[in-house]
Amino acid sequence: MDDVKNSVGAATENTEEVKDAREASSSAESTVGANLKEIDALLHKFWEDSITPTVYKLWFENLVLQEMNEENAVFCIDNDFKRDILQKKHTETIKLALEHVFGFSMEVIVLSTENNKREEIPQSYYIPQVHPTREDEEGDKKRAAIESNSIISKYTFENFVIGESNKFAQAACWAVATSYSSSLQHKEEDERDSTAFIYNPLFIYGPSGIGKTHLLYAITNEIKKSNRNVRIVYKKCEDFTNEMVYALKNASMPAFREKYRSADILLIDDVQFIARKEAIQEEFFHTFSALYENEKQIILTSDRPPKDIKPLEDRLRTRFEWGLIADIQPPSAELRAAIIRKKAEFFNLRMTETSIDYLTESLQENIRQIEGAMKKLSAMASIQSQQPDMDMCRHVVGDMVSSEEPASMKVERILRIVSETYNVPVEEIKGKKRNANIAAARHMCVFLIRELTPLSLQDIGDLFDRDHTTIYSSLEKIEKERRENKSTESLIKELKEKIKE
Repeated sequence: MDDVKNSVGAATENTEEVKDAREASSSAESTVGANLKEIDALLHKFWEDSITPTVYKLWFENLVLQEMNEENAVFCIDNDFKRDILQKKHTETIKLALEHVFGFSMEVIVLSTENNKREEIPQSYYIPQVHPTREDEEGDKKRAAIESNSIISKYTFENFVIGESNKFAQAACWAVATSYSSSLQHKEEDERDSTAFIYNPLFIYGPSGIGKTHLLYAITNEIKKSNRNVRIVYKKCEDFTNEMVYALKNASMPAFREKYRSADILLIDDVQFIARKEAIQEEFFHTFSALYENEKQIILTSDRPPKDIKPLEDRLRTRFEWGLIADIQPPSAELRAAIIRKKAEFFNLRMTETSIDYLTESLQENIRQIEGAMKKLSAMASIQSQQPDMDMCRHVVGDMVSSEEPASMKVERILRIVSETYNVPVEEIKGKKRNANIAAARHMCVFLIRELTPLSLQDIGDLFDRDHTTIYSSLEKIEKERRENKSTESLIKELKEKIKE
């Protein structure tokens, strides 16, 4: 190991970056050394699990991670022959291990320390560092603060439109925001609202574009109303990862940890991106534990529940499930209409009910799609100096969605074709009767509507005047039948073909 240090040290002593690094404090050096050792151990575990013992013993056992940055990783091995074999035959295996640990790819440099020889690290390894002046840094901070505040301040609980698909998640976020904002004003622990503990961590999941980030910003704004000094840290998981890699490279892990572990409230968006990143999971686990033990609030969002984030360490998954898990479903027709009306009011647009109904039926993907359509509609209305009409609405929808028919028309065709196939009137399929043939037709309709349209369980439940749990039961029944009975699978295929005609 001393040979490795001497080799890399001598090889790089004529670079300004290394000279600066050598002037860093001994504590910083020991910190980054410890972190490299941790990463090196994770890499070796990957190799031990993925290649044969003989190959590992011959070529990888003495391979040591020496330096790294955002784009490259430098390894050292104890002789020239092993270096040549690793470079020619095993570079991809090394890259796979790095990608497994960090979640993104890096280039690999392998050096030899045979006979205490000194090899130079290619100059391309180093990323040029720009050192801004103090005035530049202050100006950047001010601009960033103004931009951040202008973006975040738009998202509040007041302008979050509530419907059946999101009311539970909204209520949980509101409870955390109000209870925790008041608790921060009390110095005595026993004065704090217990909700701050019951909902910690708060885990919100659902598809992209349905309001999860809006709720995170709304929590931030609500808490800051009552306490401007509370330390709130909001980050997308991808940014957390990039910051950690930068901190490792620059021997600034203590500052990185202090930033996240001293927060009163930590909000991490899209935490599912932590999957497959072992080093990041390790660091996040310790950050989570430090905050939780100090009774600080943790709020996470994801596009899936903790049990479906794979691969994810069990100790993290169980911690994500400690508090409250709230899901947000795609917006129902009622919620979409309410959002369109809210946006029309915001943009000062006077719209007919026919236009609102058309947009509600056509814009079913997510809330972000609706917001984009309403912004474009507002711009068109302003340019043409007139209020939106149906032609304008059709133009906006045509630019934003595919030419696929509205869901309501497809639902009608599904009901008709299933009715004809099972010889059961549509009224009885949608009715309350439960005899075997009617129930079978109803289950099949539910299954096909879920498969072939973007309607949520709640939307489908509304069609049949049943709650979403009953709809889910129908889906499970058909899934079980198609697994156990080939004729059911054939029938589903036949019905889908007829529906597509």
